[in-house]
Amino acid sequence: MPETVDGSGSQKTCSSETAITALGLDAGLRGLPIPAHRSRLALPGIPWHIIQRGNNRAVCFHGEDDYQFYLHYLNKFSGKFGCPIHAYVLMTNHVHLLFTPEKRSRQG
Repeated sequence: MPETVDGSGSQKTCSSETAITALGLDAGLRGLPIPAHRSRLALPGIPWHIIQRGNNRAVCFHGEDDYQFYLHYLNKFSGKFGCPIHAYVLMTNHVHLLFTPEKRSRQG
């Protein structure tokens, strides 16, 4: 069934493909990458709760070595980019991070 899109006060019926184009989500259809999310404004001193999931909620960590590998690089890059980690939870198919950026960033 076609979707209804509100354009300039009137409703129009269009296909899903037209709606994707109208919303600017067709970049990947033209060979351009589609961002995973909108850019975020990181303000110093404001904590973030980030959830990272495997594709289709697939397993991210298959064994103890995978957890240690992740924690090693989490520690390395949190220091390098000035984002101290306050807490983390490593689940089999996803990760929760609580960290606070030390510098302002628009890098999403």
